[in-house]
Amino acid sequence: MAVSRLLQAMTVSTTLTLALTACGSGDSAKPTDAGKRPVPSSDAPSSEATATPSGKASAAPGGPLQVRRVLEATGIPAATEAASPLPTDCDDQPAGQPKANAAAIACDDAGVVYRLAPAEVVGGVTSAKAERPQGLTDWVVSLELDPAATPKFAALTQDVTGTDKLIAFVLDGEVISALTVQTPIDDGKLQIGGTFTEKQAQAFAAQLGS
Repeated sequence: MAVSRLLQAMTVSTTLTLALTACGSGDSAKPTDAGKRPVPSSDAPSSEATATPSGKASAAPGGPLQVRRVLEATGIPAATEAASPLPTDCDDQPAGQPKANAAAIACDDAGVVYRLAPAEVVGGVTSAKAERPQGLTDWVVSLELDPAATPKFAALTQDVTGTDKLIAFVLDGEVISALTVQTPIDDGKLQIGGTFTEKQAQAFAAQLGS
């Protein structure tokens, strides 16, 4: 499957870089500045070359995938004053997915802490599979969303396109990816990738499809 309309991925964690692309039949798009950590520094390293995604999968998923806006995170100040300070870790957070209709605190596997808005997309994944697109060396996870989730995801990506606002994919209470959006995705077909090995991509796909 060819990859087109690359969305530049900007992860908060330098140990996790996930590029988000729309699935299509056009020419393959090449990453440009994907994967720079959004911290107040002009010399943030390029994680496309150095970062390693966890591909982490839980043995007991705590609910369907949630897609949320990032309100603030470690190294990223809140746009407005928060009611409480951002915790230093997620040790006190309950296991499993947070309540979808409420703001939440979650971490990624590198310990970066995020304050997240209520989920705008919950579940709706009709298929998730690991594959290696022609011409690429790394594996990706291809997702398809159902008719209910597709317009919600399209509206979210349209709203944040071209801004520095991050959206986060949350699974089993963990931020799997936090990224900026450069191109809206309106057909519910997308790929999440970075430097996945086959095993990591398969584990991630299995968790998403559960």
